[in-house]
Amino acid sequence: MPANAAEDLLRMGEVKINWTMCRVKPKVNVMLCYNCLELGHHSDICKEKRNDRKCLNCTQVGHLSKDCTSGSFCATCNREGHRTGSTICPTSKRRIQEATWNTLKNIRKENDDEIVLKEINEEKVVDPDMDMDITSGGECGSNN
Repeated sequence: MPANAAEDLLRMGEVKINWTMCRVKPKVNVMLCYNCLELGHHSDICKEKRNDRKCLNCTQVGHLSKDCTSGSFCATCNREGHRTGSTICPTSKRRIQEATWNTLKNIRKENDDEIVLKEINEEKVVDPDMDMDITSGGECGSNN
């Protein structure tokens, strides 16, 4: 889908498909560094040493997740039972919700700014002394 069409759908907030109104939300991905397992940046800009890459499953250094024999552990919320970056992580969920909300807020703000600009651009300017619309080269009205 072209970017401008997607932006239009996001601004509308919903779309009718057959007989059903469907909400439209952006898909927001929170960056996960596969080197240090922190959220918010990628491994290409990670400040930790490259040879200290952590296992995505247990977060320990020295092996990759495909070779891991330990139980899963999340470095984001410091809990067992799921991997870092998992969709069941409450901290990751919250960050994704915050990022989605911020994206929607920015889209709506841009939309509000466009509406205000449109209203300003369409506003008619009338010369009170001549009763004439001077924005579109209008004709003089009566001065009664």
